[in-house]
Amino acid sequence: MSLALALAGGLSVSLATASAPEVCRDYECVAIIETDVPCISSFARVTPAAINSAMTVVGKIECITSQTPFRWTPEEGLEFIDIPDMVSGALEDINESGVAVGWAGVSGVGQVGVIVMADGTVETVSAPPGWGYLFFSAINESGDIAGTVTPPASSAASPVLYDPATATFEVFPHPPDTISWAVSGITEDRTILGSVQRLDPISLDGAMLRDGVVELLETDPDARFAVVEGMSVNGVISGYGFASTTSPARPLAWNEDGALIPIQGDPSGRSAAVRGVAPDGWRVGGWQRDGGDNITTTWRPDGWIFAIEPDDRACGFGDLDEAVDMAAGGLLVAEAVHAETNAAVAVVLRAVDAGTAPADLDCDGAVGFSDLLYVLWASQTAHETVADVDGDGDVNFGDILFVVQSWTR
Repeated sequence: MSLALALAGGLSVSLATASAPEVCRDYECVAIIETDVPCISSFARVTPAAINSAMTVVGKIECITSQTPFRWTPEEGLEFIDIPDMVSGALEDINESGVAVGWAGVSGVGQVGVIVMADGTVETVSAPPGWGYLFFSAINESGDIAGTVTPPASSAASPVLYDPATATFEVFPHPPDTISWAVSGITEDRTILGSVQRLDPISLDGAMLRDGVVELLETDPDARFAVVEGMSVNGVISGYGFASTTSPARPLAWNEDGALIPIQGDPSGRSAAVRGVAPDGWRVGGWQRDGGDNITTTWRPDGWIFAIEPDDRACGFGDLDEAVDMAAGGLLVAEAVHAETNAAVAVVLRAVDAGTAPADLDCDGAVGFSDLLYVLWASQTAHETVADVDGDGDVNFGDILFVVQSWTR
């Protein structure tokens, strides 16, 4: 409802906020994930890929060209995934049941899909007949696995759906005007998310593969290379894009129909990218400072951007870098640099109550003119917003009065 309609319809104000959405978050450090495996002048790099709400983190340990899949839990710590004759590998995703998926290069076999069950049991899956390399990259809560396969003598990847219960594959050839797929997610209805590469014109388009049909996401004219990272349960798809390989990245968001929707970029105009999407619509990633360092960043479901700056030294590391994934409940995992060893580590952060007023929509610790402007903007857009501060299910004149009555400056 627009403000004009609210005014025409009369005034009804309630200060109850029980149903108003979460607006501001602070974060505390929960754990640091590091390894004592030596690598050149320091230790091997811990590169996280995904986290679930049980705080299980998966990814890979890297040293030069060597990659080893890992799983980390608060109870067991860091576990290397052992696969016979493995040359390299990584875990890419994990669901709420604790099942993780990824890939491994196996000597004499080639690249296979990897499934790690919650109890630590490891299964390798070879590519379907007629195909060369298999790459598992995403798993949903039902256990369906999405990834890509390539022909024996080609790098042109096609999306694949694997059902572990029946050990069956469904391969979807990429459209004639595209040359390859990169898969990043799978929804509960088995919609595969990712990006497709085209030659004419040269571009990377966000895409959904729904019911066997490829649907291209709307193209941002300033970001013709688009990378999709995931979808929340409310249907918002997120990722990032760039105009060329040398231009800054910008965050992108689409609705479930593939249309672009607003999301805030780096306020300073530098590079920013969404890397992970939580089920509740919060997103994580990073934006880049002048010196080239990344700031760990979150986006609210409405697209508002925030930097995360907890007490670095108290966490036991030197600098937070880019966040890569977020689970339900505000758990996130980010890359970081250890203060003492200078090693690349992973850090788990948890959202805590920010203690801000419900009407502090920009989370600056006060309620003022900028919060009022936010309500005015939100009343004119259909994009999901947190501006319903009075909790009546709509953004209208009552929310303006709520902000004014909460004014602190």
